[in-house]
Amino acid sequence: MVLKEATISSDRESFFAAAESVYAPYPQYRPAGNDIPRLMLEGVSPFCRHAVILPYLILDSDAVVGRFAFIQDEKLPGVVQVAWFEALPGIRGLAEKIRNAAKKLFPRCNRLVVGLNGHLNYGAGFLLNRYEEAPVFDLFWTPPYYPHYFEGLHERRMVTFHTSTQLFYDWGARIGPTVDLKGITVRSLDLDNFEADVQIYTDLNNACFHAHPYWAERSGAEDSELFRTLGPFLRGENLLFALFEGKPVGYLLWLPDLNELLEGSESLGSEHLLKYQNGFRFRSYRFYEIAALPSYGGLATLSLFLAILPYLEALGCRYGEGGFIFEDNLPCIQMTRRFFQRALSQDLDPYRYLAVYESGL
Repeated sequence: MVLKEATISSDRESFFAAAESVYAPYPQYRPAGNDIPRLMLEGVSPFCRHAVILPYLILDSDAVVGRFAFIQDEKLPGVVQVAWFEALPGIRGLAEKIRNAAKKLFPRCNRLVVGLNGHLNYGAGFLLNRYEEAPVFDLFWTPPYYPHYFEGLHERRMVTFHTSTQLFYDWGARIGPTVDLKGITVRSLDLDNFEADVQIYTDLNNACFHAHPYWAERSGAEDSELFRTLGPFLRGENLLFALFEGKPVGYLLWLPDLNELLEGSESLGSEHLLKYQNGFRFRSYRFYEIAALPSYGGLATLSLFLAILPYLEALGCRYGEGGFIFEDNLPCIQMTRRFFQRALSQDLDPYRYLAVYESGL
């Protein structure tokens, strides 16, 4: 088994195609985040301005059996990421081979993180349970054997939470008419002022998550690129802003489970958009993030939760899945559980587990 840097165009195409043989046996697989690696490896992404990205093929007797990319982002000093990892089962010594290559290529770095794909906003982690289910939109599905490749490395787990929206609707109907939000209002993303509103999201993102594990400062251009990969599937109501006296103080990001529009490993296209525009009824939605500046946390969060409910009801959503949250981020997990217990009288347990893997270099 050898690692070959994908420097020529044919190797790059092999890099993008490498996942097909991995996922062929798994009908529950759904594609996630496929546009971003191509933009990065073509060098057109604004992320490339501050990161080194080296794609590799994993070869066995000249046959492609996997792929990954080393990413060294100057905004995460000392860290080498092993991103976009895909591999067939049974490749011996793979983790050690990757680690040794990272040490040689990046002698000034002291930490390897496997399963972080450039930035947390691009997704992270290998699945640890619920392999029998198709994932909610934009959450990775990976085969059960991936974690075994990295046994012996430090495992950092992440969780998602899954809940019935009917309890949510009942809660909103009960408290919505009487709650005093102390002047906080909510508005949706203005698609006619897209860049300016995305910059607001980016600024709040950086302010609220700067202490989060693996967080790196974002630019508006990077987040604009990320949102644009959704094309016409992104609607204004998918990004809600909480305002106090006109100042943005929080946001909520969500999407319906667009995977429900797909069959197998299809990617979103015009036929799926037509289904959406013609009133497709979704079972679930993906709750990405909710965050607020500390001084406005409680009321801003409450206002955003209330504001999302009419959109979810109009789509027919019966379930929602939120996260991922790092398992060692206890304040966030405790806050989530406390809200559901107080508001919905529901004891919430983690639903889906994922993990990234760390080692020294």
